Amino acid sequence: MLYIANTTKQLQVFCFRAPETARASYVEISSGQQVAIGQDWTRNQMDAVIQHLKLYGGRESSDVNQRLEHFTGLLYREGKAISENDIVTGHDAVVDMQEHRSAIEATRSAIAFDKANQKNRKRLAKVTEVTVEQDVPVNAKPKGDEIRFSVEVSPEGKDKVAL
Repeated sequence: MLYIANTTKQLQVFCFRAPETARASYVEISSGQQVAIGQDWTRNQMDAVIQHLKLYGGRESSDVNQRLEHFTGLLYREGKAISENDIVTGHDAVVDMQEHRSAIEATRSAIAFDKANQKNRKRLAKVTEVTVEQDVPVNAKPKGDEIRFSVEVSPEGKDKVAL
């Protein structure tokens, strides 16, 4: 039996084709939930589906406390259900990755905007800044952990930035 957990905030649809079967299959996994598949699978079928999961960013639940690069939010485990703690830790990793990606994209936007506002290599603006603020819904109170950051591009900064 293969357990697959969804640690994201969206519904995940996991599509797969086990060897020796002609048809594709899929399972819908709600946010924070897990499903069990492959009750009567051979070792070859189980390994093929696990390789497919790994190829698209799925990770074994025992890896959840390590650095999860290219993690899509799907955890898997053979033979035993995934613990609630592993699902919560996986969710935290997904959120951290989203925040990191957001910061990188804001930085890229600021640099691109600054480059677009140069004419003949002369700056048209002294400083370029991109600010990101998380909106709080009208009916909700701020929690204090809302996202707010800014990125500034100025002549004193480096010309080359690795992102």
